[in-house]
Amino acid sequence: MRIGPRGRAATAGLAAGIAVLVSWSVWPQAVEDGLSTPAIDALYTAFPGPVTPGVVVVDIDRASFGRLGPWPWPRDRLAALVERIAEAAPRALAIDILLSEPDRRSPAALARALGAATGRDDLARLAEGLPDPDASLAAAIARVPTVLGLVAAAEPGGATAGPPIVIARQAAVGSVWTEPGVEGPLAVLAAGAAGIGVLSLTGDEADGVVRGVPLLAVFGGRAYAGLAAEAARVAEGARSHLVAGSPAQMAIGSRRVPVSARGTMALRPTDRTGQAATTISAADLFDPDPAPARARLAGAIVFLGSSAPELGGLRPTPADPLTPSVRIQADAAGQILSGRIPVRAAAAVAWERAAALLAAVLAVILALVTGPWFGAAAMIAAAAAWAAGAATATLQFDQIVDPVTPPAVALIAFAATSLAAFAETRRREGALRRRFEQHLAPDLVRRIVENPDLVRVEGELRPVTALFTDVEGFTSLTERAAPRALVALLDRYFEGMTQTVVAHGGLVDKIVGDAVHALFNVPVDQPDHAARAVDCAEALAAFAARFAREPDAAALQFGRTRIGLETGPAIVGDVGGGRKLDFTAHGTVVNSAARLEAANKTFGSTICVGPALVAALPARSWRPLGRITLRGLSAPTLVSEPWPDGTPAGLIAGYAAAFARVEDDPAGAAAAFAVLAADHPGDAVLAGWAARLGAGGSTG
Repeated sequence: MRIGPRGRAATAGLAAGIAVLVSWSVWPQAVEDGLSTPAIDALYTAFPGPVTPGVVVVDIDRASFGRLGPWPWPRDRLAALVERIAEAAPRALAIDILLSEPDRRSPAALARALGAATGRDDLARLAEGLPDPDASLAAAIARVPTVLGLVAAAEPGGATAGPPIVIARQAAVGSVWTEPGVEGPLAVLAAGAAGIGVLSLTGDEADGVVRGVPLLAVFGGRAYAGLAAEAARVAEGARSHLVAGSPAQMAIGSRRVPVSARGTMALRPTDRTGQAATTISAADLFDPDPAPARARLAGAIVFLGSSAPELGGLRPTPADPLTPSVRIQADAAGQILSGRIPVRAAAAVAWERAAALLAAVLAVILALVTGPWFGAAAMIAAAAAWAAGAATATLQFDQIVDPVTPPAVALIAFAATSLAAFAETRRREGALRRRFEQHLAPDLVRRIVENPDLVRVEGELRPVTALFTDVEGFTSLTERAAPRALVALLDRYFEGMTQTVVAHGGLVDKIVGDAVHALFNVPVDQPDHAARAVDCAEALAAFAARFAREPDAAALQFGRTRIGLETGPAIVGDVGGGRKLDFTAHGTVVNSAARLEAANKTFGSTICVGPALVAALPARSWRPLGRITLRGLSAPTLVSEPWPDGTPAGLIAGYAAAFARVEDDPAGAAAAFAVLAADHPGDAVLAGWAARLGAGGSTG
C-alpha cells in the first residue's frame, strides 16, 4: 500500500516515540538517571519539605571544638555530653557516631596496654581501679533510651546483638543491602543501649548522591534496622520491627513505613530554615545556663552527630553536596513520624509509559493537523501541564511521578513528525519549484519564492506580450503516427519549446494539443518583455526547424512551427473553482496573438507580429507581411515579421521596394518579388508574394 506524505511523517514520529519507549524499557535505570532523577532532585531542591517538630539534632560543630577541645574527644567528654542530653529527658537519643573502639587514651586503657606490653600483672590490676571513660559513657547511655550505630564490614563476622526484625516471607524486599560482615559498638556500650541501627549511607550508583536511607540491611548474616527506623522504634516503645506485604511496609509501633525492594526509604530534603531551628550546638549544653537548650530537647528524638568535616560524616544529597549524615538521619526519622514519605508506586512506570505512548500518538496527530507554531505551543503547554501535575503528586501527595520522561517522549515524537513533515514539504516544494520552473525562469521562481507579494493572483490589468505557436499539419500527423511514437516525439518537442520559453523569462501558460501558449511580463514585472518575447520567438523557430529535421521527426513529416505575438493590456490572475485553478491572461491581446499565428499560413511566414509589438520595438528591423483584420480593430492593420540577424541589406532594401509597389503596381511588385524569390529560394514569404500577386490574388 502506498503511504502518502502525511503517513510518512506520522510513521517517522511514531517510530521516534516508540524507539524512546523501547529504550526506556530496555535501559530503565539509564533513563531514570538521565531524566527523571535530576528532575525530581530539582523539584526537591526548589521546594524542600518541612522539618518535623520533635526531632532535634545536637551538632558537634566547630564551635563545640573551640569550646570543648578538638576531635577526637575522650570518652568522658562524650559521656558528659550524653549526660547533659539525658538530663533534658528526650524520648530517645540516636548517636550518629561509630563507637566500635575503646578509648585508648584513658588512664585505665594506658595501664592495661602497658601491663600487656611488659607482662606486669600489677599494672593490669591497677587499671581496674582507674577511671574508665568507656564505662562512664555506658552509664550515661543507660540514663536515656539510646540507639547506637553499626556499619557494614568487608570481613565476614562481627555480629552485634540488636532488636529482632521479623521479615515475612511475602515481603517484597528482594534487593536488600547485604554485606558479609558488620562492625558494631563496644559491648560495654551496647549492653546499655536501647537499640542498634545502621549508620551507613550509600549513594546511588550513577552519581553517589544519597537519596534515601536504609530501613533494613543484612550485615554479617543478621538483619538490622536503619538508625532512623530504630530511633523511631525506641521512641514509640515498640519491641521489634515487622516487614511484610507487597509492596513492603515496616511496622514501627503503630506506624507503617513503605519500604522499597532495596530496603530503603526515599528522602525529601528539608528547608534550611527549619534545619537551623531544630539544630543545637553541643557547646550550648555546656553554657552556664543550659536550660534553654535542654528545653528544646525535652520529649524529642535527639540525633547526636557532627557537621564538622573532621568526623567524616558529610554526604552528597540533592540539596547539598556536603550534608551532615546526622541531618540525613534526623530528616528520615522526621518523615517516619510525620508519615510524609515519598513513594514510587510499583505501577507508576507502567502508567507513565502508557501515558507517554498516548501522548506520542496525540503529538503526532497534533503535528499533522496544526501549524508548527501552534503545535509547538500546544506541546509545550501539555508538557508543562504534565510536569505540574507530576510535581503536585510528588510534593503534595508524596507519590513520586516522573515529570519529564513522558512529555519528553511526546516532544520527541512531535519533533520527529514535524521534521519529517518539513522534509516532506521541502521535497514537495522542490518538486513543485522544479515543475514551476518548467513554466517560468528559475530566477523568476526564486524572486516569487522570496517575495510572494510580487504575484497578485486575485486579478489585475497589466501589459503583457502573448505568444502562440502551432504545428503545421499536426492533424494529419496524428493520423499516420503510432501513439507511442507520437507521444515520445511530442514530449521531446514540448520539452525544447518550454525550456526555450522559460530561458527567455516567459511563463508557459498552457499546452493545448500541439500548441504552446506563453506570456511575458507575468507574473512579475519585466520592463523588456516585448524584446524578450521576440527573441524567444526567434529561438523557438530555430529550435523547431532543427527538431523537424531530426530523423524520427522527419520520418513522420513533422510540420513547420508557426508563431504569433502581440503586446497589449490583459487581465491576469487565477481563474477556476474548487480544486482547479489556472493562472492565465484574458483580453484582446491574447486573441490577437492566436490570430497572428494563424496568419502565417497566408503569408508563408514563421513569425507574425502585431502592430503594437512592432511599435514597442522601433529599433528592431521588421519585414512587413501585409494587412489583416484583428479583433477589436475596425480596419485591416499591418503585421510584420522580424528580419533575422545577418539578413543581407540588399534583400531588406529589395523587399521594401517591392512591398511599396504592392498597392499601386501589383504586377511590378510581383515581378520584383519573383526576382527576389529566385535569388532566395528558401524564403517562403517571397515566394508567397510572387504567387499571390502573379495570380492576381490578395495583397494581404
